[in-house]
Amino acid sequence: MTLMMFSTFQELREHPKAVPVCGSHYRFTNSGVGVDSTTWFVLLQVAVESDAAQLYHCKIVQQYSVKN
Repeated sequence: MTLMMFSTFQELREHPKAVPVCGSHYRFTNSGVGVDSTTWFVLLQVAVESDAAQLYHCKIVQQYSVKN
């Protein structure tokens, strides 16, 4: 698993890309490069929660906009 994570870090460092979250919101996938694995997992969890919150907010706004 560590080797897989390392290769992922290397790939993200060499080929950074933005992941669409909702509308014009983007989060760069290489934001955790250069930190130890414990910190990386914490940052990953925060990013996942943030993405989920943004997607939920966008979904609620879209549903509200359609109803009105």
